[in-house]
Amino acid sequence: MGVVQRKELQIIGSSDGYDYQKHADWFFSQIERTPWIEEVFQHEIHYTVLEKCFEELSEGIITPLKVFVSYE
Repeated sequence: MGVVQRKELQIIGSSDGYDYQKHADWFFSQIERTPWIEEVFQHEIHYTVLEKCFEELSEGIITPLKVFVSYE
């Protein structure tokens, strides 16, 4: 019987110069090899509505555990 492995995805952020583009390039290259990875996010938004998203979260209108924010 095979071994079942569970992994947790963590998004790392830093104000000290972390290379977000490099991380994003790596992350999205993994999607091709792990099709279920898109299921990690329960909500997707564009960065221009980030403030509204926080309002909806605080008011309980939306309740995702993870939010994907697009900067394109």
